[in-house]
Amino acid sequence: MYSPDYVWAKVLNYLENQLTAIPISAYFDDAQVIELTEEKLVLYSPSEFRRNTIIQRYTDYIQDALKEIFNSDAKLVVLDENGVITATSTAEEKKDVGSQLDALKGQFADQLKDLEALLGKRLGD
Repeated sequence: MYSPDYVWAKVLNYLENQLTAIPISAYFDDAQVIELTEEKLVLYSPSEFRRNTIIQRYTDYIQDALKEIFNSDAKLVVLDENGVITATSTAEEKKDVGSQLDALKGQFADQLKDLEALLGKRLGD
């Protein structure tokens, strides 16, 4: 079986050939594979909006990519912050996912601060 990163890179390349680069960067730039089995590909997206968009608009493309490239019938599952823990089963996996989620939140907070500084004002004032 291929590594999740390899599979995801191939799927994204397939999507870029089927679509344009704009939706790929708009909806998939922060998506991460958190589980890959013969039965399913589980993605995490921190945004509920992006998660819903991926499910509604891109599930068929992703499953087509898996079928065409890897001859896989794996189903797509897309989780957001509220659903990420349900995708794991052991306490160690939950701790690891929680740590990754905390790191992502920190990155987004830092980026927001940088943006606020660039704009010269705080959002919400």
